[in-house]
Amino acid sequence: MKLLIRKKLEFKPTLSAPELESLCKDLETIGQFLSKAIFPIYLVGGIGMALSSGGLYRNNKDIDLMIFREHLSDFCEYISTKGYATFRQVKKHNATKQYQLFILQKTNPEGILAAEGKKIRLTKEKGFFQQMHTRMDYIDFFICQESNSEISLLERSLSFPKEDFFPTKEIKLKNKTSLSVPNPKYFEHIKRFLGRPIDIYDLEKNKSCSSTKIKN
Repeated sequence: MKLLIRKKLEFKPTLSAPELESLCKDLETIGQFLSKAIFPIYLVGGIGMALSSGGLYRNNKDIDLMIFREHLSDFCEYISTKGYATFRQVKKHNATKQYQLFILQKTNPEGILAAEGKKIRLTKEKGFFQQMHTRMDYIDFFICQESNSEISLLERSLSFPKEDFFPTKEIKLKNKTSLSVPNPKYFEHIKRFLGRPIDIYDLEKNKSCSSTKIKN
């Protein structure tokens, strides 16, 4: 069992210069973190969507990674060499007006697949209590599966054509690492499926192509 506390983050449709600098720094950190993997790991979520369309435009609060199911065991072994492990989110509490408390249970590849539909996160393996300081302290993790002409997301009841995921795009970073993001059409599928206000905002923002480009 592990406890993680983080400050509540409100959705902000803006990105100041200091926030952009911090976001780019975290992207370089995740690029370095993934640089030795010999199987594909994709950056998804709001950051992945922005980069797939050419630039960053809001202060995204977290990092989302996704792999194909056949690489799950290799992925878990790889992150263990970096001091990380996979955890199932058991509960989330509003500890105070400003902070959220997450109760996490460490899991393995078999447990991840058995907990289909449950939230899986990556965080540092050691320590009973941890406070989130950067996006690298608590990473959202998803698994997809390829079947015939479709790709499906295991955590959600969502499938889409394979050609809406591939070809992927390599985003080159200043520290000479790179991040892989899916085809922009993938993000349209997932954002429409979720349908939250933040997802609608992302769809409209990417459609307008009004973004701040990441500096390489």
